[in-house]
Amino acid sequence: QCQVENGSAVCVCQAGYTGAACETDVDDCSPDPCLNGGSCVDLVGNYTCLCAEPFKGLRCETAVTC
Repeated sequence: QCQVENGSAVCVCQAGYTGAACETDVDDCSPDPCLNGGSCVDLVGNYTCLCAEPFKGLRCETAVTC
């Protein structure tokens, strides 16, 4: 959403986007939030971790022992 302020266009970006015209997707995987060898998948305004065995949790922080 862009609007004119003091004669200039100013854009207010939706969550997950940045830049003068909100053209850049924010890299939510930087720095890597996933632990224990998990892989980060960047989403719009969020991320998800794909955990390596035997880990689970939002950030692959919990080891499953059974």
